[in-house]
Amino acid sequence: MRIELADADDLERLALLSEDLVGFLDAGALAQRTAVDLYRILGLPLVSVAVREGSSMFAMRGVHGARNDRFRQVQVSTGKGLGGRVMVERRQVEVQNYADDPRITNHFVDIVNGEGLGGMLAVPVEYDAELVGILYGGIRSIGSIGDRARSILAEAARNIAPMMAASIRASAAIQQRVDAERQRIASDLHDDVGQLLFSISVAAQRLRDSGDEHLAQVAVGIEEQAHEATKRMRQAFKVMAPSSQTQAVAIALQRETDDLQTRSNLTVHFMVRGNPCPLPTPP
Repeated sequence: MRIELADADDLERLALLSEDLVGFLDAGALAQRTAVDLYRILGLPLVSVAVREGSSMFAMRGVHGARNDRFRQVQVSTGKGLGGRVMVERRQVEVQNYADDPRITNHFVDIVNGEGLGGMLAVPVEYDAELVGILYGGIRSIGSIGDRARSILAEAARNIAPMMAASIRASAAIQQRVDAERQRIASDLHDDVGQLLFSISVAAQRLRDSGDEHLAQVAVGIEEQAHEATKRMRQAFKVMAPSSQTQAVAIALQRETDDLQTRSNLTVHFMVRGNPCPLPTPP
């Protein structure tokens, strides 16, 4: 049996693809560009790229060749579907008939059937022992995607792994800075506006207790407005708070790092690497 693998031209095109992708620091943009270029190289009906978001979820951020938007909305978690199996086994997994393969769950069967897909391959994208993405190739018939496609997807996964890891870390760093700034604004609101609203409430209370009926009515209106403003400010605090304890810890550590740099005139860098793990609950 003749096995058709990636030839020199394929590898050269992948090298050029890697060079083109170096400038992408947005994980979603990198994934979409990767999907489009691999689609052109492979000639498969569908190519997609899932990117790690959070500690154990991969979102389909790059898709080319899909017939509807449902495929773009796929979010893969451990053990679910073809990608979920790749997350568990950390190796490429191929099925020749997605809908009937007993090795994978049926979480995404409706979406895959809606695309008319049969044979599919999922390849892990790993960097520094971290799973940062998953590449998919699919055909709209039952069977294998072929040795050439398998070889190219495996090589592409190796090529884009450093860039994908960098883009994920860059996105996380940007989000961390955004969250830190939101927390700073919330702290300023609490200190300045909160104190002002408290002072207004105290002044209104004095007016209400002055004995003047007209001033007492005015004071009631002021108190109600101050109470409403306080309630809305608390709602704003909730919106501006980090979405998880892990983010809150990272923001706090970044603040300490920035403070150390300011006080000591040292150049200090803070970086979060790997998947965040919850801290143990104290006894």
